[in-house]
Amino acid sequence: MAELGQLPARLIGDFCFYGLRSATPLKRSLHRLTQHQLLSRVELRLVGGAGGGSRQFVYQLGKQGGRLLGMTKECPRFTRYDPHMVMTAECVGLVRQLEHTGQLALLGFKGEDTAYTDVRDPSTGQRIKLTPDAWLDVGVHEPRRRLELWLEVDRGTEHNSVQIAAKLARYVQAYRAWDTKRHGAVFPRIVFVAPDSRRVRRLWRELGKVPAEFRILFAVEEFATFPQAALTEVKSID
Repeated sequence: MAELGQLPARLIGDFCFYGLRSATPLKRSLHRLTQHQLLSRVELRLVGGAGGGSRQFVYQLGKQGGRLLGMTKECPRFTRYDPHMVMTAECVGLVRQLEHTGQLALLGFKGEDTAYTDVRDPSTGQRIKLTPDAWLDVGVHEPRRRLELWLEVDRGTEHNSVQIAAKLARYVQAYRAWDTKRHGAVFPRIVFVAPDSRRVRRLWRELGKVPAEFRILFAVEEFATFPQAALTEVKSID
């Protein structure tokens, strides 16, 4: 919860109560955790055609939950529903579904903020700040290999090509400056996840502007097919 920020109840059920036929344990647990301020709720108002509405919520760490985990930031952190944050959580949920079916194992995960990485270019002294939405360490069973991924959830809000180009350039610059002793033996692959095929095509057009030798660093997946990106090869830095 601390890493993902906001989760709908369904995802919490998948993470913590997978395989149970009844939703009662999940509902009771969420009720108790909210009562004791270990979790807090952010309401979504979904308006129906007749002008009515149904109450739905996403959950985040509450005041006592933040204290229990020793969070330095004030909890609850967010006052509004964040669709980008929830989509990131949904992507992690899709990976967990493959884990449940035995196709892979999620060995490590870092959410926004903790997934951020600074890479120092020794030739210029410049600090390159990478801000992925998540970092995933995945063990694939067949064929057997271990992958590291940086996840970039793209909901189509970055319409400016300059913003996308700058983000791609930072990753390429970081790859060139990567120190295996300082940062790790493998440079994670950068996986962009887009909501639809139209946005996928847009991102591929932007990737086409990246020098050809660096395009292998990137993958673009539609949200519905995202987990398959975790089954592709990731090259290590020599």
